[in-house]
Amino acid sequence: MHDVGKLFIPDEVLNKPGKLTPEERAVIELHPVYGYNLCKQLGFMSEELEIIRSHHERWDGTGYPDRLKGEAIPMLARIAAVADVYDALTSSRAYRAAMSHEDAMRIIVKESGRQFDPRCVDAWVALAEDDPEFFRAMRGKAAAVKAAAVPAAGAT
Repeated sequence: MHDVGKLFIPDEVLNKPGKLTPEERAVIELHPVYGYNLCKQLGFMSEELEIIRSHHERWDGTGYPDRLKGEAIPMLARIAAVADVYDALTSSRAYRAAMSHEDAMRIIVKESGRQFDPRCVDAWVALAEDDPEFFRAMRGKAAAVKAAAVPAAGAT
């Protein structure tokens, strides 16, 4: 549900195979606000709303939509951010192939203290070390589940 706001983003921006223009990036960066507003109207719990709105905030304060920094980012959003980026890196996109588990983990560890709460990265690494085969088996699966759950444009 964290990306439900992407329903309001035009497909040509969302699925663009090349680099986004600054204007297109600004449109994409609205999806947490759109999702938050929709789910708030639907009566979601505050913890769920925090994840939806804040999953693109960065530990160093350079994220979006609110430029929250460090402990000001809700804990559940910090946890979801690591999982979301892992899923994004290990899933194929219109503009790149899926990365390996090892490459994705290297990026996540490198971004500890910048993009991610170091405690969340440490926990993610511990989980991956605890059950590496599970992580490898899940690589890119969340994206496939999301795609199957959302009907194609024009489908009924």
